[in-house]
Amino acid sequence: MMLAMEQAVEVATLDENSLDKWQDKWTAIGLSTEPVDRKLAEAAIGTAYRVADLDAPRRIVWCGSPFSLGLTRSIILDEYFLECTAEAVWRNVKTADGTRIKDEIVDGIAGTMRLVDGIQIRKKLQESVKCTIRATMTTRHLTRMNEPAKSSVCASVWDNVWDAIWTSVWDKMWSGMESGIRIALRKQTKRELDNAIMNSLASHVGGSVKQKLWEYPMEKSWADVRDSIGSQARVQVFDRLWSELRVRIWDNVAKPIGERIKATASDSHVASAYGQHDAYWLAFYDYMREARGLAGQTERLRGLLDVAKSVGWFTPHANLCWVCERPNLLRIDKFGRLDALDGPALSYPDGFSIYARSEALQAQGGL
Repeated sequence: MMLAMEQAVEVATLDENSLDKWQDKWTAIGLSTEPVDRKLAEAAIGTAYRVADLDAPRRIVWCGSPFSLGLTRSIILDEYFLECTAEAVWRNVKTADGTRIKDEIVDGIAGTMRLVDGIQIRKKLQESVKCTIRATMTTRHLTRMNEPAKSSVCASVWDNVWDAIWTSVWDKMWSGMESGIRIALRKQTKRELDNAIMNSLASHVGGSVKQKLWEYPMEKSWADVRDSIGSQARVQVFDRLWSELRVRIWDNVAKPIGERIKATASDSHVASAYGQHDAYWLAFYDYMREARGLAGQTERLRGLLDVAKSVGWFTPHANLCWVCERPNLLRIDKFGRLDALDGPALSYPDGFSIYARSEALQAQGGL
């Protein structure tokens, strides 16, 4: 006990100008609408993985908004996605555009046809399968959305979602299809195809690593900071940074986004880390790190600090990480609440938007 008291750094008064500086700095980060530098952002994500003792993801996939990110992950992890894929392949290898091509596919994939014919058969099959999967899974997830979520989605959002899905898993899915089609058609059973596709994707995405990359570092850093600085100073910094910025950044901006995602993308909002929208709590640790010299105590958060400065939401899995752009439009009232009379109050590059009027203007009859 005495040793802990001796190690604690009591600060009787805090530099108000310094706290104002940090508050302004992290408010700007949390509410930034600047285009993302993808190279810088991907490097920051790699740092976050390494600091958490994780291998960098094999693939980073970009999405146009947190909504597209959440929906992309939700569809890929939907157990029906694999079933739908296998069913689409099975249906299309027997009939594509009204023409029976089973024998052509068997020969083409077996390599007995001329190369150009094999490429054409593959392309024809891929396009048919993709079209079937997209139609089926889009309808499935649209039926799960509530009205606010549906109102936030447009055709360009769906285009972005499916671009991200194909970028995430199509090559692995196709490798499974190729190996499975030959056996499945010869045995006339879809089971071989199901197994081949499932096995090709089993280790491609990997499990969620948010706990190790985000939750554990935050908890450990809190404990280390708590043991290194006196409670009076810690509470003052917490109130000025964490508490105040939470309202501006999380409650007013990030939370409405999360509600849209929660309505359709299962647990994707929980599995995500929030990049720039983590600014409200990262500001506290950045202050302790830079202004109070607690670099060692906050080292586990170094990667997350870099990510917040460079990108929007991201969803980390062991082998694949989905990441999204910052918003390209943010309109707020003087209290920091989403507010726009003549268009969306918040929008992202893929077209995902939220329309909102502040409570103050509604009370004045502004609607």
